[in-house]
Amino acid sequence: MARMMSLALVIAVSSCAQRPTGVAAPAEALGAANVNSIEYSGSGSAFSFGQAASPGGRWPRFEAKAYAVAINYQTPAMRFELVRAQGEHPPSGGGGQPFAGEQRTVQVVSGKQAWTEGGAQPVANPGAVTDRLIQLWVSPHGLIKAALASGATATGNVVSLTIEGRQVKVTLNDQNLVDRVEYLTTNSVVGDVPVEISYSDYADFNGIKFPRRIDEKQDGFETLDITI
Repeated sequence: MARMMSLALVIAVSSCAQRPTGVAAPAEALGAANVNSIEYSGSGSAFSFGQAASPGGRWPRFEAKAYAVAINYQTPAMRFELVRAQGEHPPSGGGGQPFAGEQRTVQVVSGKQAWTEGGAQPVANPGAVTDRLIQLWVSPHGLIKAALASGATATGNVVSLTIEGRQVKVTLNDQNLVDRVEYLTTNSVVGDVPVEISYSDYADFNGIKFPRRIDEKQDGFETLDITI
């Protein structure tokens, strides 16, 4: 009996020793090492930044009829498309309300080039390169791939790293999946603005974990609520 108990203890210790730790834990949980490119889409609500109907009120809400993102982590490159429609009847606040029909926005970044599509000709947006690259890397898999590449370490369930010159804080849930990311973005009118993105309701897609819900806040107010 003593030999059997000793053997069971050795097996348990050996199993624990093989579990990944630090940034390797979320990399394994997400399947990040196997992801070189990813596409995801959904719908929900989008909000117009900084144009509330009253001081301290929420920002104008629009229906996000189509929300689609395609990312290549190796280039790196990202194509983001948003089709929005009037979401408030009657309209409340600014944001170009009211409008009929749909508005389509396509934003692209590839390496150190950025541009906007949708019109007769693409329009270059060189000043948007940094912000769009940050958006690329703060996707769940992008965060962990960037952390591994930079040699970032984890303290408890928090990973801190620098992306495009910005300090980024990543909080993991109890399954080592990306739960929340926080960083500062730059607004041309008000300066630095805190951004918080929450990822939840993860599902398994052929061995890759990805959230089915994305919520974003800027300066404490909701800017995006998307179901993937």
